[in-house]
This record gives sequence, structure tokens and C-alpha cells, in this order.
Amino acid sequence: MDVTPTMLERFVAYFNRTKGWRNLRLVLEEYSTDDRTVKTCLKIAMDRGDIEGERLANILLMLPRSMRRKVANEVEESCLLN
Repeated sequence: MDVTPTMLERFVAYFNRTKGWRNLRLVLEEYSTDDRTVKTCLKIAMDRGDIEGERLANILLMLPRSMRRKVANEVEESCLLN
């Protein structure tokens, strides 16, 4: 699975809406990209009723670790440009 423009837009929207990464912070801000950490973020999102956070965490689980870091970098660059 590649990072598509549509996928990237969803992550950017989530970042902007939550004023940061909120429930996905460990993965996308601190670059803890292992499966265990992503699953922890998924559980946190589920516990807090963060439906989009859940969906994005599930997308991250489908990506290899290198792509997870790429998502974080691309979203950060996109947000800095706007």
C-alpha cells in the first residue's frame, strides 16, 4: 500500500482538526512506528471515541514502518506550507 494523495489529505485534516496528532501522536510525532505502538494508539482512539483516529490507525497498521514515517513527514511538510 502506498501513501495516496487522498490518504495524505485525511491525515492532514486530522492533524489540523486535532491541533496536532492527538491519539496518533506516539506514531506520527515521536516516530514510534512499531506495530505495538500503533495498536496502542488504536486502543486509545477507540477508548476515547475518536472514530477518525481509529480509521487512520488501522491504515497505519497496513503500512510498513518506513511508510508510516513517510506519512508523518509528508503531513508535517504539508501543514508547514499552509
